[in-house]
Amino acid sequence: MEEGTTVGEEPYAVFGTDKTYSNTAGYYYPIYLTNYAATQSTITKSSAAVNGATFASTTVALDGNAGGTIIAGMTVFSVQDTLVRILSSEVSILQIMFLRSVVGLSILFLYLKVRKIPIIFSSQYPILTVIRAILFMFAFLFYYIGLAYLPYAVTTALFFTTPFFITILSKIFLKENIGIIRLLTIIFGFIGVIIIANPTFDSFNIFMIFPILCAFGYSTSMII
Repeated sequence: MEEGTTVGEEPYAVFGTDKTYSNTAGYYYPIYLTNYAATQSTITKSSAAVNGATFASTTVALDGNAGGTIIAGMTVFSVQDTLVRILSSEVSILQIMFLRSVVGLSILFLYLKVRKIPIIFSSQYPILTVIRAILFMFAFLFYYIGLAYLPYAVTTALFFTTPFFITILSKIFLKENIGIIRLLTIIFGFIGVIIIANPTFDSFNIFMIFPILCAFGYSTSMII
């Protein structure tokens, strides 16, 4: 598989691979071969079969605004959670989820059309795709129920058990190695969640279970 680097550039790691690449405007990295990838390959096209999957080398421009995009995305999620909290006293959670899905799909459709990215409904793993979609739907249904009946800080804190579940599931299903530093970080984070939630037998709220169920469902969907 062809990989391109530039002499003198500082190498860096690309998430999802064990390779290092140069910090240049264009570089090669393995992606699934699709019509969109083929049309975007402006310099060199080459492919290779790895464990039955076909990959291609193509050029990719580095996005220097990734950090800003993440901040903007998390800001949107915060506004969304606030609106769900406000509306949940007058509107059904299922109606809120339906409206959220319609708005989200509309924005995604417009984005793909503007960027001229093809909309592909086929999948190499249709069953897993359907399972993932169902898990994701129920996960956020549970999260919205938590937002409706729990303080915002408690709901968010309980949702942050996600790294704990992802780590366990990745060890079981993906056989990933969990280092001592990562393990300690997760343990201390989990202790922080317990301190914020402050669960006691006197103040225990059955709705505290829902954000945790959301975290588990979301983690499972990410592993899939």
